[in-house]
Amino acid sequence: MGLIDSVSNKTTTTPKPKRLGDEPKRFIVEALGCFQTATQVARAANEQFGLQLTKQAVQAYDPTTKAGAGLSAELREMFESARREYLSQVSVTFDTAPRECVESTIREVAAFRGWKIHALAVQTNHVHVVISADCTPEKAMNDFKSCSTRHLRKRVLVPANAPIWSKHGSTKYLNTHTSLTAACQYVVENQADLSDCPWSANEPEASATGLLSLMSEIL
Repeated sequence: MGLIDSVSNKTTTTPKPKRLGDEPKRFIVEALGCFQTATQVARAANEQFGLQLTKQAVQAYDPTTKAGAGLSAELREMFESARREYLSQVSVTFDTAPRECVESTIREVAAFRGWKIHALAVQTNHVHVVISADCTPEKAMNDFKSCSTRHLRKRVLVPANAPIWSKHGSTKYLNTHTSLTAACQYVVENQADLSDCPWSANEPEASATGLLSLMSEIL
């Protein structure tokens, strides 16, 4: 009887999670900085250090997420340094299939939005497009980027974790027929930096379309 009482009164407690040392923290933060997902990092850290981390626990070390908003300044700098190093070494270039995917996507987006494409060139490491649109250049550029990214990843035409586009791009307003013609000719015949494009920003405004003409260098 006493034995039964002693067993029934015994309480059990859930063990506290192991406190991470500096080496696992560094491993996690640098892996996240290199665009690995929280699930991938948790699995790798558990295997290498004998831990039992969850995806949610790993997200606390990613300063780009809400869970990682309170990350220490030291670990945040470690994350940003790893990301800068990664971006300096990794670049995405388009062969035939990705180029065709991006071009068809841009044409689909433009048709859906009611934008007119005057010229379009998708190269191995950049995209030029001249359009007339009833929105800002940034809006058009972001729509092209996001939709192209979705289609490229869905068709597995780019590396899973690699960033595809530059942070912004080059956008220019073309307010005259002359500048629009020059930009279109430039896109068709040349693929160098847009700063070489021979349009004039000081010509009188044309009033024929009433829509926005722009050029976006996406990559």
